[in-house]
Amino acid sequence: MAKFLTTRGIALGIEELIENADHHISLITPFVQLSTTYYDRLKDAIKRGVIVTFVHGKCELNNTENELLKNLDCNLSFKSNLHGKCYANEKVAIVTSFNLYSYSEAHNEEMGVGLDCVEDEEAYKECVKNINFLYKNSTVKQVASLIKDTGEQIRKSALTTFETEWLRCLKTSFTNYEFTQGEKFWYGKDFIKKGVEFTTENGFATIRLNIPWEVGEKLSKEHYSTFLSVLSSYRFYWSSPYTKVSLYHSKHFKFNNTMEEIKYCATGVTKLLSCLKSINAI
Repeated sequence: MAKFLTTRGIALGIEELIENADHHISLITPFVQLSTTYYDRLKDAIKRGVIVTFVHGKCELNNTENELLKNLDCNLSFKSNLHGKCYANEKVAIVTSFNLYSYSEAHNEEMGVGLDCVEDEEAYKECVKNINFLYKNSTVKQVASLIKDTGEQIRKSALTTFETEWLRCLKTSFTNYEFTQGEKFWYGKDFIKKGVEFTTENGFATIRLNIPWEVGEKLSKEHYSTFLSVLSSYRFYWSSPYTKVSLYHSKHFKFNNTMEEIKYCATGVTKLLSCLKSINAI
């Protein structure tokens, strides 16, 4: 359940939030002046592969803070009318009056509320949704190299999003293939076999088969029911022109967090590839 936090609790909560992050940290604060503790914690998180994103506002950063954040290798963006303050990772979020500014902790009486992604699921999701909205509607000043490494055109996202983590999973699982972002989806050429493509254009996984449509039609008629049985936890499609198969989320599944969803999708792709290999479609 949501927890009420005072100044000291907020400061400690932000430090723990940074320390315990596995994938993403979002820091939404009009004013930025990092303490040595926060800076060191963030630096350590980035070394672990955590993507750190700052959204600040009101006025541009001074030269000292700008240089610090540049050296930190984080995402940085600016939104002039930003007034709210929020700090989050993939597990918890803190909504507060507390700026990430040394003066706030030392001199101000602050208040905030801590949210857990499981116990306060709806409020946490709304918080994350708003964080992403703020980031997508801000001016990007700096992009972390961890993001650049997954492709220059990666969609902007402040916190753990399905798209970013799904790409990370694909690149980790299929290291022999290069995944690139199209205008609205990820794709990989010569996937598993020459001429075969993987894309997220339809569902979370679509595999374009390198076979004539009439061969695909024949295979579909012979094996569609078997595929449906194996992939019963997903929505599976293999229809005209029969040269591609697609997997979508089941409407009956509800996930506690993004990583649970990623595991579900990865299992689906593994099962689908196994089915396709069993009939020599790939």
